[in-house]
Formats: sequence, structure tokens, C-alpha cells
Amino acid sequence: KDECAERKTKLLKELKSIVAECGQCRQYKEYVSPGYVMGMQLAFNDTVTLDLVCIESGEGYWALSLVDRGTLLRRYDLIASNKSYDVAVEYYSGWLRQWGTPRITKHDRGGEFIGTMFTEVLEHLRSFGIATPAFSYESHGEAENCNRVLLKSLRGTSMSTRAEARIALATVENCVNNTILNRPSDHGGQFSASQRACGRNTTMLRNLWDSDENPTATFGSSAQVKKIIKVQEEAVEVFHRVTTSLKVRQILKQQPRKLSRPPLKPGDTCYYFRPKDERKNKQEAWWRGPAVCVGETLRTVYIDHNGVTVTAKPSAVQGEPPPSGEVSSEPVGDCVEFEIPEMMLDERVERDDLQQVILDTASQVAIDFAEQKKAAEVEAAKQKEVEATIAKQDDKDSRAPALQNLVKDLADHNPPGPRNFEGLDEQPTPEQLEALHKKWADEGPPMMGDVVDDEGMRLRSGKTINAAQCDLFAQDVYQYSYSDVPLESRRAAEKKDLLNWVKYKCIRRIILDHEVPKDGQRLSMAKVEKPKIINGKLDARVRYAPRGFMDKQRWATRTDSPTVGPDNAQILEGTAAAEGRPSSVKDVEAAFYQGVETVRQGVCVEMPYEWIEAIAADKSGALAGVLTQDQLVRGLAGEKLFIEVGKDVPGMNAGPRGFWKKLEQVMTEKLDAKRSKIDPCIWYKCSENAVQGWTMAHVDDLRSHGDDPAAKMSEHLDVGTADNGDVQEFTGKTFVQHPQGVSMDQQKYIENKLGLVDIARKDKDKTAPVTPEERTDAHQQKGKVQWILISRPELAVRCLFISSALSSADRMYVQHLHDLNKLVKTVKETKHLKRLFRSIPKPWKLVLLPDASLGSKLIGEETKSIGCSVVMLMTDGENREIIGKDVPCSVLLVKSSTIKRVCVAVFDSECLEAVRGVDIAIGVRDLILETQRGPVGRQESDGRELPIDVWTDSESVVNCVNGGRTPPLEMRRRLDIAYLEQCLLLNELRLIGHIPAEYNIADPGTKILAPTAPTYRRLVAALYSGIYKGTPW
Repeated sequence: KDECAERKTKLLKELKSIVAECGQCRQYKEYVSPGYVMGMQLAFNDTVTLDLVCIESGEGYWALSLVDRGTLLRRYDLIASNKSYDVAVEYYSGWLRQWGTPRITKHDRGGEFIGTMFTEVLEHLRSFGIATPAFSYESHGEAENCNRVLLKSLRGTSMSTRAEARIALATVENCVNNTILNRPSDHGGQFSASQRACGRNTTMLRNLWDSDENPTATFGSSAQVKKIIKVQEEAVEVFHRVTTSLKVRQILKQQPRKLSRPPLKPGDTCYYFRPKDERKNKQEAWWRGPAVCVGETLRTVYIDHNGVTVTAKPSAVQGEPPPSGEVSSEPVGDCVEFEIPEMMLDERVERDDLQQVILDTASQVAIDFAEQKKAAEVEAAKQKEVEATIAKQDDKDSRAPALQNLVKDLADHNPPGPRNFEGLDEQPTPEQLEALHKKWADEGPPMMGDVVDDEGMRLRSGKTINAAQCDLFAQDVYQYSYSDVPLESRRAAEKKDLLNWVKYKCIRRIILDHEVPKDGQRLSMAKVEKPKIINGKLDARVRYAPRGFMDKQRWATRTDSPTVGPDNAQILEGTAAAEGRPSSVKDVEAAFYQGVETVRQGVCVEMPYEWIEAIAADKSGALAGVLTQDQLVRGLAGEKLFIEVGKDVPGMNAGPRGFWKKLEQVMTEKLDAKRSKIDPCIWYKCSENAVQGWTMAHVDDLRSHGDDPAAKMSEHLDVGTADNGDVQEFTGKTFVQHPQGVSMDQQKYIENKLGLVDIARKDKDKTAPVTPEERTDAHQQKGKVQWILISRPELAVRCLFISSALSSADRMYVQHLHDLNKLVKTVKETKHLKRLFRSIPKPWKLVLLPDASLGSKLIGEETKSIGCSVVMLMTDGENREIIGKDVPCSVLLVKSSTIKRVCVAVFDSECLEAVRGVDIAIGVRDLILETQRGPVGRQESDGRELPIDVWTDSESVVNCVNGGRTPPLEMRRRLDIAYLEQCLLLNELRLIGHIPAEYNIADPGTKILAPTAPTYRRLVAALYSGIYKGTPW
């Protein structure tokens, strides 16, 4: 016992030291249960949570679950289907008709809620629609709990028609709204949901057919009415069984288990129980051991298993080896507590004698707790003595840690020299720190910028740069790290970030710790730093960003922020090159700081000490008035200062959307540009009859073609760099304008970012499984390869095969690592290739080439069918054929992906890919026509203004569309053939013709081919030479 007490005291001291160094622990003090977090004081109908429930009984009907977050008032409505339209209609006719429109409508990320129809309804109603993150109990738990009660209550109800399902739903809804469940999620269980929402209960269980005056009226009613009453009674009975079961569970949670083994002592050998985890595909043993017992309390056993500390329930630990023999010597990675499943709880509590179960359980708990209460009091007294001893030591040095960290930060940043702190030891005493604090309060602390290293700094590459002049020997930022940047440049970058906060009014006010509102939040700051090349010199970029994951209300407003689609960007590049429009790029400086003002109140972030330093050393007056003299003295002494943010700055979830809304306002209201109907990040400058130019935005990077709509952007937003030369960079790609058109490449990224996967077992069988380290490295390298597929689309199918193998640990072998390395080597060897968007004379036409493969094989395993569609822009002449001549072209899109439906024949895959390709080509035409006449939407003349010709190597598809019959075995494709026929009748397509397979350049996107294959050579020629070779090689 003495040894255990000594170990426990030592452990508490270590935990105290960890908590003292943890900013989050100091900020939040203790953990608050999510159930009480959700129980905030909200008005009725302020926030309503929606969810969709499939009722497993009966015919599998769908029910719309609506829960008011403030009062937990429920409503369950039966809907026709789980489609977005039906959900919107039921929302109108149900909750909105009775209670009106809520301020916030929360829902999960199901397709029925994030569909276009439902989101448009919310925008029309002016209700904030919030899509909660997946598996987030804090944001969507109230709906899940209510649905769980609903499904359990309907488990024993017989429902054969939709009418009976409505009766059962109405009964459960009425019961749950008028019953006190005594659960934490019900805000303490003092009132029912109806009492909190309406002021009284609204029960429906007193009915006409079961009255004292006529008790036999039920027996004389019709069969239909009897069925309704039966459904209602069954629902009420099952609901009471479920709620009683919940109450019993709360009692059983407090009941300790009787152990059949003697108590364990420190040093005893033991075995602990862990169940198999089917969800993680881990077939773990039932018992782990042998291990060593460190100590045992009333509710927890602490175990040392091969150096890993594990905790378990006392009932899940035994001293003797288990008779089953299922023992593993490997420790479990986590420390989650488990119990032995001796019996199913439902079998114990959900039976007829519920009242007796409650009485027996309560009496047993009282008997067991009488003995343990006395032991718990003794242990609590010892715990108080230990805590009192630690508290005295903490009070003695309460002021020392803040000043100690302050001196350490200054000493770490200050080079050795005359600026060292005189009179201080390496470990200053609290008295020395107190004297230093008084001195700094009068004179101010030493600043970082006062000392400059004149000897120069050496880069990791071996080059030397001077602190005063940082001219680069190479213009590639990938070669440098943040440590290569001179010290004074780093200090200037820190001050510049503070100036951005002040300049763009991101600081609403600065307050002390005790002045933070009670309903406010305290967030800590993270320092994000990286090297950057500015005007040919190596410089630093520093951002102090709030830690957004600490924001408990980060999903209270919409956080989605659109950027220009990568496919749309390629189409615009090809269209601009075809017309010979000039281009320009620019980026918005400190973009997120220039966003719209946030509507949230009380969000406070901790002010970095570097900022307090910069304010104290500022002599230019740019930071005057940011801090008062009292706040400055307190901050320099180590006291925390908090900034109440006025905008969603970088690091907060709504930061990107705030900037996009500001950019949208500037483009449409200030610069009189028209937003695209296809992509929300494209704006057009229109005249009466034509489009003069357009601008597309990728976050804060803007690229324009033609007459720049954002030419006067600097009048409304601060623009950093702007470039309208022949060589430009945009989103990591280099664009070069020349007489033939515009070329695009990612050579810098390929040279500096792509690398090989380190294969540790090169001499072993290539069919051996990979290690976790190799798989992680392969994921990283595969992601880098995917980034360059826009400029190298002919490699998409090879990356697709590797991604398919990486998606499952059971299907990935060493051979896949060699394939990935081979792909990386191929990219590096051909990094000189530049994709060409050629200048194409008008009139134009779009040429679509679809192709598909059936069941492509990878390492002997059959995969899904793969389809590829290539869309090209060509000059439309009298001869519509593309075979027999070499035609200038501009490849706009190469879309390669797996076919999401089951294909049993080649005709299936060819037909499905033709339908998909037609949809892609029509979308391309919509965007191109929008660049010619502005965002006016589709018109009947679209097919004549920009015709689409489809050429496929599937003769069966061509024959079926042009009047032939569908093959007998593929009649399932008749709807797809009918769709293609309708496209021809409506002039969406001009023709669907047949070409030989060797001329279909979509073939390399469906299977891995040799570079000498005719289709591969033709695709490369079209991408990098702008010529479709319709003649033999």
C-alpha cells in the first residue's frame, strides 16, 4: 500500500506538470460533457436539427426527424422517399406550417439535405443551413439520440400500411414529447419537451374508445379502427419498455461487479480482456498477457504490458491464464476500458417484470455501495492531502513560470553578445524574475531587431547569403526552409502580420483574461511560417492563426468556400488560347484579413508575445493605440491578453468563405462584373453583344483573360503581385504565351517535390504485402503525382490503378510500390513536355471521343471497368470527318475514371461511357458559349452555335443510335440508347459516328499502353503538339 501511494503521488506530480505546460488545459480547466454543452439556453425554434430515419419494421418507410435544440421537442413525419424534393416538401408542410421558420437548420451531409432543391428552399426561407461534420456527437448527437429511441420504440410495432406507420410515428412522437426521460441530454430532466416548448403537456392517450362510460366500445368498432388502436397500444407499450430500460441502465452503470478472483498486488502477473474489433478489420485475441499489475483501485486496474501502460476494468482482469488459450503477447495500442460481456443488457431489463427488476437492482446497488462508500472516503482523504501538498508548491511559484518562459523565449531568439541578460542565472529565481519585471515595466524589454548578425547566414544547400542583402542564386522556393531566412526578415514578417490585423480591422477590442465574456471562447494561436521569394529575394511569411479546432461553435455558420473548378479552368485556358486573348495574374494580399465582418460575438484569441514586443518597440506610430499602457505592462510581464476578433481570420473555419463573399461583392457591385451561372468563381466583363474578358479565382489568386474585369481591383482590395507578361504562374503551373497559343507545365514542382518510395525489401517477392510505413509514403507520393495530372493527363489511368490498390490494405503489394516509382521516374524523364492550348480559327466545333474497357486487370485481380472521354476544340469545316487528315486541335479535357455501374459486356461499358461523355461535352459547350455571350443560360440555338460531334470505336453503339436495334443480351441499355437518340433529335449533338480503334485517342485513358501504341502516340501529339493525327503513322 505504501508503494502504491508513493507511485500515485509521483504520478499526480507528473500529471500536474503536464497540465501546467498545456495551454488548452490552462484555458478550459476541466472537460465539459457534450450533453451539457448542447443544453445551452436557446429559444424555442431557434435551431432545428433534421435527420432521415429508415424505419426497419414493416416496408422500410422513411421518416423525417426534426428536433428543436433548445427544448428537444421532436417531430416525426413520414415522407414519400429519401429524395431532396420530398424532404423539402415535408419540411414545408410539417414543421414550418406549425412552428414557422427557424433561424438555423442543422442537418448531416446526406444527399437529401445537401441537394440543390433543399438548399434552395433554405436560402428562400432565410434560414441558415449548416451541414454538420461526420461522426460529430457535439453537433448532431441530439438527433441521433432521439432517432435511437424512435427505432427501438417501433421495433415491436406491426405496420403493414403507410397509414399505420403514420399512427405509430404520431404515437411515439406524442409519448416522447410528454415524458420526462431523466437524461442529461434532456437538460436535467425537470420538464418534458412539450412543457418546455408549449408550457403544458399535450398527451393523446386519453381516447374516445377506451372510456369509463363505454368500456366495450372498442370491441364493437370496425376492423380498421381496431387496427389503429392496436398499432397505438403496441407503440405505447414498447415506448414505455424502452424508457424504463433506459432508467434501469442508469442504475446498472453504478453497480460494481463482484470479482471471483483475489485482489491483485503490485508486481503480480495478470491477463486483461480486449474484444475483437470487426470495424477495424483487426482480429484481436480475447485476452492479452502476461502483463504486470501496477496497481488496482475500486474501478480501474493499471497494467504494464511490455512497457505500455494499459487500463482495464477490474472485472476484465484475472490472475490466472484463461482456459480458452486465446492469449496474445502483444499489447493493445490504445488504453480504452472494456468490460467482459457477461450478458446482454436488453435481455435483463426488457422483460415483463420491469418494476421488480428496478427494485432488485436498486436494493443490490444500495448493499454494494454501503461497503465501498467507506473505502472511497478513506481514499478521498489521502487524495486531498496529496493535492494540498502540490497546491502549496504551485502557489509558491505561481508567478515564476510565465516570466521564466518569457526570458527563455527572448534568450532563444537573441544571438550571443552584449544583449544577454546580466545578473540572471541559467535558472533564475522568482526574486530575480520579479526584479526584471519591474525594470521592464519602466524601461521596456530588449527587442529582437536590435541585434543583426552581420556575418551572414548559410543555407541548407551550402550557399551563403547576407542578412542585409538576400539575393537568390536560384528562383525556386522549394530549395529553402524557414531557417534559411535571415533573422531580421523573420521579425519583420511577424510585425507585418500584426499590421494586417490592425489595418483591416480584424481586432474588435483587446481585453484581459477576466474580461472575456462568460459566453465567449478562448482560443490559442498557432504560428505558421514558411519561406517565400518576394521580388527575387528570400523572405519570410508568418501567419498567427487561431486554432480553429478549439472553436466549439465553428459549424454555427456556413464555412464552405468555392474555388474555380479545375476542369473549368482548363476549358477557359483553351478558349482564351483559341481566341488569342491576353492573360494576366494577380494575387490579393492578406486575403482572409480583407473578408467581410463576422457576425459572431465573443470569439477571443490569445495575443502572441511577439506582437506585444513589436508594439512596445514601434516608433513609427503605425501600432499606436492598439494597447493601453496598462495592457502593455501586463503583457510584457507575461499576463495573457486576448483579442476579440472582428473577422474570420486565417485559421477559423469561416475565413475562406468570408473572403469569397467580399470578393463577390467587389466584382459584382464595385466592378460591375457578372458572375457565371456555371461556376461561382468566374466573373465576366460584358458589353452589349459580347464578352470582353473574364476572371477566375482560386482562393486569393486571380487569373484573367482578355479585358480584365478585375483591372481596378486595387481600388477596393489590396493586391500583392500582378503579372501580365508572357510567362506567368498560377496555382503552381507555369503558363507561356507564344504565337501558337499557350503552353502549360509544372516542371518546378516535378523537379523538387516528386520523389521515390523507399522500398525496404527490394530483394523479396513483389507479391508480398507492404508495411505501414511504405503505405504511408506511397499515399504521399501518389497525392503529389495526382497534382500534376492536369498538365500530364495521359498518365491518369496509371495513377488510377495505383489509387485503387492504395484504397485497401489487403490489395496492396510491393509490386504497386515499384509501379508508383516507375511512374514517378517516367514523369521526371518527360518533365520537359508542355501541354499546348492551340489557337483555333472560328467557327468552332467540339469533338468527343469516348472509350471504355471491360474489367481491367491489376496483379491478377479484376477491377471495375474504366472509361475515358476526350473533348477537343477544332475548326468546323464542310467536311465533318476527322479521319484522313491532320487537324489542328486543342484538347480541353481528358476525363478518365471507373464506371460506377456493373458491366457484363463491352457494349455496356461503351454505352455508359458514351452517355457520360455526352454530358461532359454539353457542360463544356455551356461554359464556352458563356464566354462568348455572357451568363445568359442555355438557349435553343446552342447546338447550332457550337455543334458537338461524337466519334466512338463501338460500332454497336453507333448502329443502335442511328436506327439499328439493341443487341438482345444488352437490352438493359435501352434507356441509355434512348437518351443518345433524344440528344440527336433535340440538336444537342450533331452526329454520332464510328472511327477505327487505332484513331480513338481516349483508348490510353482506359488501359496501360506502351508509348509506341498508335493511340498513345496520337494522344501525346494532340496534347503537346496541338495536332490530331488522322492519318496513318
